[in-house]
Amino acid sequence: MDHNPFSLDFGAEPNVYIPRFQEQEKIYSTFSDDSPSSHIYLLIGARGSGKTVLMTSLSHKLTDDGNWIHIDLNPEGDMMNSLAAQLYNKTMGKLPKLKLSASLKGINISIEEPKEYTDVQADIDTMLTELEKHHTRVLVTVDEIMNGKSVREFTGFFQHCLRERHPMFLLATGLYKNIRALQNHKSQTFLRRAPKIELGPLNLIRISSVYQDVLKLDAEGAEKLALETSGYSYAFQIL
Repeated sequence: MDHNPFSLDFGAEPNVYIPRFQEQEKIYSTFSDDSPSSHIYLLIGARGSGKTVLMTSLSHKLTDDGNWIHIDLNPEGDMMNSLAAQLYNKTMGKLPKLKLSASLKGINISIEEPKEYTDVQADIDTMLTELEKHHTRVLVTVDEIMNGKSVREFTGFFQHCLRERHPMFLLATGLYKNIRALQNHKSQTFLRRAPKIELGPLNLIRISSVYQDVLKLDAEGAEKLALETSGYSYAFQIL
């Protein structure tokens, strides 16, 4: 090889990887539908199983359609303020009827007459309502979601968005124990009904085939390496 096509970066979409076509198409077709049956998917799996890579690949595929805004949130940060700030930055110049200005307490928004909100949720509501008029959807991704105060505040607002039929969609990854702890919290039981996709090991035959092609190995050598990965996506990259 002239260069190494594999990647050691966690969660980045590498040059050579084995896509999970079935899972990706299921989520993509659901979120892209004119009347989505679900606005949320939770990706569950062990560390190194490819959850973040699948989430990253889907966010690229959806935003390539042109009518999506992608917001990535840190579960350990102030998720609501981050959501408002990123929406503000990514809608500047795209929504001529929506005038936005930064403030210390959320975002000040005016359409015809200046109006100020001290509640960040009201600011986000206004932006989402305007985005819906422009047929624009918002994909929010959260990597390694957990049972924390900021996460519960955001998921509570997301439930509000579902009731208001805002064009916001959530794709999150997490370990089983963390998602279970979150959905078992008294204010988060609605997450028990959220569609979940558990990522198991990759197909060893497909791993072996890629190793043969990229590393120019014979079938026996490629199969031996594939077995060493135990089907884990990250092991496939680093071996």
